[in-house]
Amino acid sequence: PMTPPAQAASAQPRGEPAKKSGRNNERPGITVEIGSQSADGSFGVTATSAFLPGRIERTRFTVPFSEPYMAAVNRKLMDNAQFLHRSPVPSPREPDDHESESNFVIEAFGQRLFESLFKEGIKEMYADSVAVAIEQFPISLISGDPLVSRLPWEFMYDGRWFVCTNRGPIFRVLPDAPPNAPKLQVTERLLIVTGPPGDPPIDPEVEVWQIKELL
Repeated sequence: PMTPPAQAASAQPRGEPAKKSGRNNERPGITVEIGSQSADGSFGVTATSAFLPGRIERTRFTVPFSEPYMAAVNRKLMDNAQFLHRSPVPSPREPDDHESESNFVIEAFGQRLFESLFKEGIKEMYADSVAVAIEQFPISLISGDPLVSRLPWEFMYDGRWFVCTNRGPIFRVLPDAPPNAPKLQVTERLLIVTGPPGDPPIDPEVEVWQIKELL
């Protein structure tokens, strides 16, 4: 459970005016909605921030990794769980789609994933939100596309910090579904266990057991 972050009264609206109602504006933190895939393989992206009322940013997102490379990364992440440190890593190198798993660098991978989505005005919105936030805030990713949903967004790295461990949690949100839509089937087993700084340490085994019980 999280307390919604305080609104920044001094924030200046920029970009297109936001609608007065709608699910995006009701969410705390930053909400990024990724639409359907177009013929060129890209996705339309719309972002809003609870810290910046009236501001809407749009861009296009293209998955920055090949399918074989992502399959290798997913195997590595699931077979070699690691605790991520909070300390910044200087100048992480860019990952290569054809690099071997033994040369995998999580910071470089996470930064490439972050910058493929948070770019142009959306990257500025993220920076402006971080600047005015007085506490951690969530980032909600809304998408119904299986390709987008399979990406390990929890490992996004903004160039200094892993987003989910130092900026706030990342929520995956399904778009509003029609009444007769099939139920979501859970097929992935990648779990990232993290807690806010200052809280008591989390026992990963207990968390995993509780999640399995819920599923």
